Amino acid sequence: MEESSEQLPREIAGYAVLEELAAGQTYLAMAPGQRRLVLKLLDEDCLLEGHLHPSVRERLSRVRELAHPGLANLHGVERDRGAAYLVWEYVEGARLSDSAAGDTAAADLTPAQRRQLRLARELVLTVATLHARGIVHGAIHAGNIIVDGAGSMKLTHVSPYLYTEVDQDVAAIIETLLQLAEIAGGADSPLGRLAARAREDGATLEELHFRLNAAIELRPEEADANSVQDCDRRRRVFPLLAALTLCLAAVVAGRALWHYLGAVR
Repeated sequence: MEESSEQLPREIAGYAVLEELAAGQTYLAMAPGQRRLVLKLLDEDCLLEGHLHPSVRERLSRVRELAHPGLANLHGVERDRGAAYLVWEYVEGARLSDSAAGDTAAADLTPAQRRQLRLARELVLTVATLHARGIVHGAIHAGNIIVDGAGSMKLTHVSPYLYTEVDQDVAAIIETLLQLAEIAGGADSPLGRLAARAREDGATLEELHFRLNAAIELRPEEADANSVQDCDRRRRVFPLLAALTLCLAAVVAGRALWHYLGAVR
C-alpha cells in the first residue's frame, strides 16, 4: 500500500519526489533538467559504519560501467538523513507482468505469443551479458523487467548484494517465464511449454537461448531437450574431428616428405 501524500517525502537527496513505487523503498523522483529517476533505498546490510561495504561498492562500480540496451543504467548512490539510495535510470513503460496481461484479450494470439518469446530471448541475452562480465543479477522477477512503448525490454535493479551463482539467475528467469506464460496464454502456450521443459531439464542459459530461437523460428522439433543435447554433442565432436583431420593430414604430409627426401638422396 502506498503512503499518503502527507507521509510522502517532498525530496530525497535534493531530488523532488513525484511518486512512491514501493512502500518506503522505491521512489520516482525529478532531477534538475526535468529528468526522471528512480531512487531505491539500500538495505542497511549494504553499509558498514555509515559507508558502503567494500564488496558492495566494488559490485556497484562494475554495474555502473555496464552499457547494454537491455539494462537500466545505475547513475550512482546518494545519501539522505542517514540512508543511502541507489539512483537508477527511469524506464518508462509497463512491468512485464502488466504488459503480458493485455495479450490474453488479443484476437490473434500468434503475434502475442511471438512477442512473449522475443521478450524472453531479450531477457536471456541481457543476463548473458551480465554473466560474461562476472555479474549475477540476483533479483530477476517480472516486477524488475520493464517493457517500453516500442515493445523492447529493459531489466532493472541489479541487486547490490554479491551474488555469485549463475544458476540462481537462470532459475529465476525460468520461473519468470512460467509466470509470464500463465498470464499471457496459459501453461500450454509455446512459452509455457518451453519454460516448463527448461525447468524440468535444468537448462543452462545457452540452452534456453537455443530453445527460444527454435520456437521463434517455428522449429519446434529443435526446441526440445534432445535437440539441444544433439547440438551440444555436435559442438563437442566437431573440434575433435577437426583435430583428427589435421593429424591425418600431417601424417600423410610427413610420409610424402620422407619419400621425397629418400628419392633425392
